Amino acid sequence: MRYSDLSPLANHLWQSTVFACIMAALTLPLRRNRAAVRYSVWLAASVKFLLPFSLLMSVGNRLALHTAPAIGAPRWYFAVERISQPFAAAALPQVVTPPLGSPLAAVILSIWLCGIAAGIVFWLRCWRHMRAACLAAVPLALDFPVPVLSSATRLEPGVFGICRPVLLLPEGIADRLTAAQLETIIAPETCHVHRRDNLTAAVHMIVEILFWFHPLVWWIRARLLEERERACDETIIQSGLEPHVYAERILKVCQYYLESPLACVSGITGSDLKKRIGGIMACRIASRLSFSRKLLLAATAVFAIVGPFVAGLINTPQIHAQSQTTTVSQPVFEAASVRRSQPPSGPIPVGIDTEPGKLTAQNDTLKDLIRAAYGVREYQISGPEWLSSERYDIVAKAAEPASHAQLMQMLQTLLVDRFRLTLHREKKEFTVYTLTVDQNGLKLPKATDEGETKISMGGRRLTAQHISLGQFANLLSLDRPVVDRTGLVGNFDITLTWAPDAPATTPNAVEVPARDDPSDATIFTALREQLGLRLQAGKEPLEVLVIDHAEKVPTEN
Repeated sequence: MRYSDLSPLANHLWQSTVFACIMAALTLPLRRNRAAVRYSVWLAASVKFLLPFSLLMSVGNRLALHTAPAIGAPRWYFAVERISQPFAAAALPQVVTPPLGSPLAAVILSIWLCGIAAGIVFWLRCWRHMRAACLAAVPLALDFPVPVLSSATRLEPGVFGICRPVLLLPEGIADRLTAAQLETIIAPETCHVHRRDNLTAAVHMIVEILFWFHPLVWWIRARLLEERERACDETIIQSGLEPHVYAERILKVCQYYLESPLACVSGITGSDLKKRIGGIMACRIASRLSFSRKLLLAATAVFAIVGPFVAGLINTPQIHAQSQTTTVSQPVFEAASVRRSQPPSGPIPVGIDTEPGKLTAQNDTLKDLIRAAYGVREYQISGPEWLSSERYDIVAKAAEPASHAQLMQMLQTLLVDRFRLTLHREKKEFTVYTLTVDQNGLKLPKATDEGETKISMGGRRLTAQHISLGQFANLLSLDRPVVDRTGLVGNFDITLTWAPDAPATTPNAVEVPARDDPSDATIFTALREQLGLRLQAGKEPLEVLVIDHAEKVPTEN
């Protein structure tokens, strides 16, 4: 499967998975350092699921659009573009697998939404249980940073709430524990309040609800709970309390009370109790971060946050006139007048006329100008609706006689300079006709000279000299795009006559006898009989131009 076939969600998932694995590897050299440091690393892995790299790159892209003219994309932009996939260039969606309208996609979406709904229901039930316990609790006069409540519910001591947290103590805990034991049990909750552990736990709970299907999310949850409690234990032991006394008092509480139902309630039994007691008794003294480890953490932070933003700022996917506007080889008009068309008082000709060294456009939309300048069809341009409504007049002259192709390159530069046009290219799947050689053989003569391309179209007759089959395919006006798949190179002289009303579907493969009057043939039959070419229906990924920015009012002449 190609990368471009992945959906935005799949792109985000593999990026987040890789980032979480990097964070897991980063905790290995930090295993002898403070638990609070490792907790921050695991929290970063969790937050990554809510913050796609492409979002940061998109911010950089948009900032670049408003601070400086877009430039040609560097060669290494295409590697960076892979990371930007979920949100970059959202004007036209990429081909997704499975297609959004397919039954499989509907089933997957339904299962995902059901999982989210189940997670929300479970969270609300637990929250209501804890909320009811708080409402029924009685205030206690204890010296604590937040209000202390005594609850008749059989729960362990813990801090509940994020914006207005409270310490919830089981009723009668003072009768079962000594003053020293009670003080030791409250000490970890003080750490939780100062560290705002309930807030960070709630953030990961959102990740769990949205990405409930990802096993790595639940593994990160276990690591967060483990490092959260270990960080508090380290703080208390470093204050001077003997490890065996602290462990004994924790076990004393566990004899009477149950574990909190919510992960975002910071309590005594939040992590693996056996492993936690073992860590306390081991009395490992966490070492301070060395300079090299601080540098490693800083580099990781730059990679995760600053890197994508700067990459989006520098490597904006816009192109200006074939990504060469800053090069001296890009031809420009010596003089050009660009004005908005005045409201017509009568019929006004529409179109673009070229003659050696001069281009004139009357009452043309910006989409028409882009289509001519870049040599694409109308369906290959995606942008705001006003591109097809606002009309302009252009009169431009070159310094010396120039060919039609050179004038179109100059027009590209003119659109960039006067309309601040920025765009990028994408692939989109279309239903098309493919132009191939008929099984009876080609009946098309090659061009005999090296002159310029000349095209004449009128009614139901097309005459072209020195034209490639790719250009010829673009001239065929049907109900869908025509793509040249003949594999023939070079230029040809073509004369084609067909019936005025061509059918909307491809004819069958039955042989049609030759006609005395070729004008009686539909365009499908005429192509086979007169040129030895065949049109077949199919699907092809075609290039489209996505307009990222354009201004309605052109700059002054």
